[in-house]
Amino acid sequence: MDYLKVTLLVIIGYFAAAPEVRADADFAYECRKPNLTANNVCYQYVRGFLEGAVLTDYATLKGIEENKGFTSDFSKRAFSTRVGRNHAGTPSTYFAKFCLPGDRVNSETVISVIKKIVRRHSNASFSKQVYQATQATYPCEHQ
Repeated sequence: MDYLKVTLLVIIGYFAAAPEVRADADFAYECRKPNLTANNVCYQYVRGFLEGAVLTDYATLKGIEENKGFTSDFSKRAFSTRVGRNHAGTPSTYFAKFCLPGDRVNSETVISVIKKIVRRHSNASFSKQVYQATQATYPCEHQ
């Protein structure tokens, strides 16, 4: 009876972990397809990743600008030293260590990131691959 319980637990554990592995492999496979279109799963994932990064990082900077993001004077001074008093020219994803052209996501930026993913062969999770490819494709110029 104990043997049956252990076997059942191993099988359940295998199938519980398997979808994530298959999802990463599926995304990587979709990225390697020729003639990527906006309907491609990889394209949609990368575009969503980039759009989400721009949106959330912009909201974070906006919150800081409105003095809602700091809990101490030290934090305010540190931010002012790092970014300056007016950070209007700072790309919203600057602190994520990538800077998209014009701080916008378009087909060209998405395809550029996908091409970098395809050229790199990584064992990292797909989300990590997207992040690393974005950083490599669109590094921030020293500000």
